[in-house]
Formats: sequence, C-alpha cells, structure tokens
Amino acid sequence: MYATTSDLVRITRRRPKRSASVLARRLAIGGAVLSVLFGFGFAHVAQGSAPVAADTVVVQRGDTIWGIAAQRYPNEDVRVKVGEIERLNGLGGPELQAGQSLKLPPP
Repeated sequence: MYATTSDLVRITRRRPKRSASVLARRLAIGGAVLSVLFGFGFAHVAQGSAPVAADTVVVQRGDTIWGIAAQRYPNEDVRVKVGEIERLNGLGGPELQAGQSLKLPPP
C-alpha cells in the first residue's frame, strides 16, 4: 500500500545521460534521412509531373466553343480557354460539327 524505500529510490532515480556519441549518431541518421527526402523532392521537380491527359467532349448540335468553355471553366477567363481549345484541337475558327470530339485542357 505504501511505497517502501527501495521503490522510492527506483522512482526518483534519474535516467543516465546519453553520451555525445549516441546523440551525434542520431543527428547523423536524421540528416541522412532528410537529405534523401530532399533529393527525391528535387528529382520530382526536375523531372516534372506526368502530363495531365486532356478531357474529351463530344459536340452536340448547337454547341459552341464559347459555350463549352464557359460551362467547363466557370471561374476562368473564357477567351483564354477558347484559344486553348482551338490550339489543342488544331481548329482554324469557332466552327464545330455535331458529333465532333474536342480535347479540353485541364482546369
């Protein structure tokens, strides 16, 4: 019920201090791990991410590039997106055919 003197000594005894070599070893291992992680991060940036595949939409009767761009990209400048759609599909103008497939740039 009450702690004996041997239990009290065990409770109050402090851990021995770690030696400098143990701390240096842990710091060296941590530094090596961080350098490997940074290396992978820089390699990913240098390589770039995989190109995002363009979405495809089938033109319906009455669709226009402007309407498709306005619906698909509501928070962006529609004029810029119309130009991107025309360049991506090799279009010379805004004329579309029903049933035509259009590639759309990623948002």
